[in-house]
Amino acid sequence: MSQQLFHDFQVDSVKLSDAKEWALRMKEKGISYKTISNDKRSLKAAFYTAIQDDCIRKNPFDFQLNTVIEDDTEPKVPLTAEQEESLLSFMQGDSVYQKYRDEVIILLGTGLRVSELCGLTETDLDFENRIINVDHQLLRSAETGYYIEKPKTESGIRQIPMSEKVYEALGDYFRIQEGQGKDIVHNFELTDFYSTCQLPPLQIHHALKLLELSGYIEYCEAIDESSFQTAPQITYTHPRVQKNALTIPSSAYEERRERMKKRISKVVEYMNGIHICRSRLLLSYFGVHKIPLLKPMAKI
Repeated sequence: MSQQLFHDFQVDSVKLSDAKEWALRMKEKGISYKTISNDKRSLKAAFYTAIQDDCIRKNPFDFQLNTVIEDDTEPKVPLTAEQEESLLSFMQGDSVYQKYRDEVIILLGTGLRVSELCGLTETDLDFENRIINVDHQLLRSAETGYYIEKPKTESGIRQIPMSEKVYEALGDYFRIQEGQGKDIVHNFELTDFYSTCQLPPLQIHHALKLLELSGYIEYCEAIDESSFQTAPQITYTHPRVQKNALTIPSSAYEERRERMKKRISKVVEYMNGIHICRSRLLLSYFGVHKIPLLKPMAKI
């Protein structure tokens, strides 16, 4: 930004027209609108300090930027239900990204940031009221390593409900009365379910996994051609219970948390393994501990 500032200007000589011309020059040089807006905010704050020191009377950067240059910032568009389903399907069948699928489901289904997910502990999980409390995040600094910090804003401190809503919606979707439904197999179409129940698809998928870990259902996603299964299926392993009697044991969350901790430790080991062959680390991660030797080619 130093090349774009007013090298030969005194603070009290910068006019409104100069500030607007600066914005136009930045735009002509290909600087994005968001970057120009951030720089303008910093300059406005600096000139405000000059006003407080009685160096100037008016702030030349006190103007709406979109009245000078066009705001061409592309808005962030969330994934559609079809895009989310396509992403999960790709990760399920990919040998590299398959191991991250559960984490992506949790992140998109709950709205947690990666740092918030990594910072969750047992004390953050209220199983009695089925609430996830978010009031901190796990961050990493190159100088100090890992450390805990509060969210950047007060709105980041929040509570996220667990999966009782999905469980109740499932029973209504399959028309299962309370106390019934055990061992009955249902074909399950995720797209039809979330459009009927108006629930986010990733939240549904995450909740189904938790319900399966808790022993309430069996959720079979894969299509088994040998058994003529042509659609995902859900089997109730217990009769339907009232939602206030639904309990997600800590072991279900603990299993996922331990899985995440192992993956994080392996990533840290990989990044810090300066004196270790990283190819060996990758092979070890995937359970290959002995590297096969190539046989020499036979002479012709």
